[in-house]
Amino acid sequence: YVICNLNKGKCMIKFLRLDKIIYLIFISVTFAQADTSFKEIEINGFKIKNPQIVFKDKNSKIAAAYFEIENQNNFDDRLLSVDGDISKNIQIHNTIMQNGIMKMFKVDDGIELKKNSNFKFEKGKYHIMIMDIVNGVQKTNNYLHLNFERSKKIKINFETISFVQKLKSGH
Repeated sequence: YVICNLNKGKCMIKFLRLDKIIYLIFISVTFAQADTSFKEIEINGFKIKNPQIVFKDKNSKIAAAYFEIENQNNFDDRLLSVDGDISKNIQIHNTIMQNGIMKMFKVDDGIELKKNSNFKFEKGKYHIMIMDIVNGVQKTNNYLHLNFERSKKIKINFETISFVQKLKSGH
């Protein structure tokens, strides 16, 4: 998890066996915001908006995924997990503020998606954390599988954008 004291402008990460380089990559990726370009996919009663993976560079071992999901089904569902070929360690995370300190943690019980409702994975809140990336981030064909309680598995191609590209674009 990550602990940030906003009053002092300091952050610290608590992971076993992570060095300072991975710490810097992680902080850069976690606080990056998804690009403003727009993509919309409708599949199995869900509308997926702007699915993106944000990373530091093509050799990053850590990245974050952001998107908005609308459950257009006539039933509630639950996003249980996310997986993909990019990594064997993909988790749903949330970030909260407690006493002026930002804390990030794994969400073990999934995300409830009420029928006819939206849910947004975004920086500083719920997001998909991709760790231990196997062969670097690819420019295309970054498929993640969204695993649901009722709707089962949905395969989505996520666009990629580097943190450097985001800074240059000014978004």
